[in-house]
Amino acid sequence: MEELIKVEKLQFNKSTLCFNKYKNEKGFTYIKVIQNCEIDTENTILINPKNLDAIITVLKRFKEEISADEKNVSDLYISEMDQKIIIKTFLKGVQISDLVLQFRYEDATIREILLKNNIVIIDGIKNPPKNPSKYRWKKGNRY
Repeated sequence: MEELIKVEKLQFNKSTLCFNKYKNEKGFTYIKVIQNCEIDTENTILINPKNLDAIITVLKRFKEEISADEKNVSDLYISEMDQKIIIKTFLKGVQISDLVLQFRYEDATIREILLKNNIVIIDGIKNPPKNPSKYRWKKGNRY
């Protein structure tokens, strides 16, 4: 007969992992991992404690690889909030080169965001003067 020694439970969005430590009738200890998914499926794995170090090493290696991949993906992903702020700032008259400095995204990425949101980009137009009344003709200076 198996004797349950300890239970650890991890709850996630779509599944639950239950780690049970058992001792069998011969006195050997083993670990039983049970995964319950929300679709009422249950997967069970029996692990020999002698293999735990190797399993943990593999899982740590996978974790490092996945986190490295996620960093690369997160560099490519621009949150919707950032996109809205970029669009709003561009529509206020800030040039793309200034947006590149402000948001630290590449020029092509910012252009892609603007074009994806049906915003027309016209290159070569300089900002209008800050004080346009300064450059208007005065009544007395006409020909």
